[in-house]
Amino acid sequence: SRSPLLRWTILGLLDDNQKEELVQEIYNSLKACQTNYYEDDREETTCAYYAYTPYITDYYIESSGYKTNTQISFDYDELEETTQITIAFPFYNQVF
Repeated sequence: SRSPLLRWTILGLLDDNQKEELVQEIYNSLKACQTNYYEDDREETTCAYYAYTPYITDYYIESSGYKTNTQISFDYDELEETTQITIAFPFYNQVF
């Protein structure tokens, strides 16, 4: 089955502070706690935040032992000069 997700595109590249601010607003709305973080080492234009919210019944147990059911990802397209933001429950498993 497909994971429910929200996706939108904005113009430009978000800096780390802008991403953190947006992620914290989403976490606050969902009463979510961050469980993990991933950043593409090669390009540094893709990153994903992972969290757990009690509002979503499905979850995965990470190797660290934390429940995880929310992913917020940022993917910058240098050609289009846009950032795609995706929020998925529990994960978006396609190529960024």
